[in-house]
Amino acid sequence: MAIIKASEASHAVPLDLRDVEAEASARLAQARREAEGILEAARAEAAAIRRTADR
Repeated sequence: MAIIKASEASHAVPLDLRDVEAEASARLAQARREAEGILEAARAEAAAIRRTADR
């Protein structure tokens, strides 16, 4: 998706809102997957720290 300057907007092809929504949804889903992976890694690290502390 191209980003255009306001000065170029009058010459730009109008964006289809469905395309914009689909792109935003895809980016949100990717960010959610990445965040879930980070959270899972943090939980695993915390569990390992707790196991070490219990020894």
